[in-house]
Amino acid sequence: MAMAAGAAAAVVMVSLASSAWQMAPGKASVPGLGAAEKSAVLIGFSNAFVPNFGVLNEGGLLQHYLQRDLGFAMFLGSLGLALSWPRRKALLAYVMLAGGLVVICIFVYSGLRWHHGLYFIFMLASLWLAGGPAPEGVRRHFLSVVLGIHMVVGLYALGSDLIRPYSDGRLAAHFLLEQHLDQLPLVGMNVLQDSRDTMYQWEIDAIQPVMLELGNRRIYDPIARSFESFFTHYAFRDYYPVMSGAETDRELRNVASRLGGPFVVVVLRHSSPDVPMDVPARLRKLMDFPQPLDFGEAYSIYLYSP
Repeated sequence: MAMAAGAAAAVVMVSLASSAWQMAPGKASVPGLGAAEKSAVLIGFSNAFVPNFGVLNEGGLLQHYLQRDLGFAMFLGSLGLALSWPRRKALLAYVMLAGGLVVICIFVYSGLRWHHGLYFIFMLASLWLAGGPAPEGVRRHFLSVVLGIHMVVGLYALGSDLIRPYSDGRLAAHFLLEQHLDQLPLVGMNVLQDSRDTMYQWEIDAIQPVMLELGNRRIYDPIARSFESFFTHYAFRDYYPVMSGAETDRELRNVASRLGGPFVVVVLRHSSPDVPMDVPARLRKLMDFPQPLDFGEAYSIYLYSP
């Protein structure tokens, strides 16, 4: 059994290494998009056991003390559960599954909530792989509490899914087609709002839902000065610099001079449509779309006319 477990572990490690080699961009370093802060991975464990969805993602103190602390305590409980399980292969499976994701989150990609949720799934998978009788006592109560939390959050998410769209991509694309604006060049912009100033970034990746609905279209990359189907520069963290309002206005004029005419700017915001959004004066707003289901990204359509 020990030899079989060692062979299985070797196969997993070789698979991880070959997958990383296969996905690494040609002639480029491994993307340096690891955890921006040391706490990011720990927060990921918390999100897996008490998802920061909806009201748990909106409140300040509520999110910090209820969601993160309770979630991380449950992660520690799951680790204790694996340690105390009679069959050691449950712990081995948990360490192999969760450990691989931790390494990825630290060195390659910090991940998002749907990746963090795998920590919880890994715990269940490890206990299932270990086999043996059904848990009793504290173990049974712990699993029941965690499953109960996910059932409640899942029902809440299902209700939200019925009320709000998951993405504005289809609505934005339909508007562009209806107004015959899809024939104009498309440029993406991310609005970064904080308590002091509004900053801006060019954006390609988060505009993909709109692009998919428009069919075989490309979006203009102001840095590469070419039309691209998708973002291909993950190996370069600061490929799109953060710009002030004056810098953005100047760059918009540069884009207009290169394109030689008007163009559509698909603006990505992270706030409710009711919150005023500061954008360069040369952009004329055509439409705001509602805030979607989860993260809060919502699109607005602007027209730039030289």
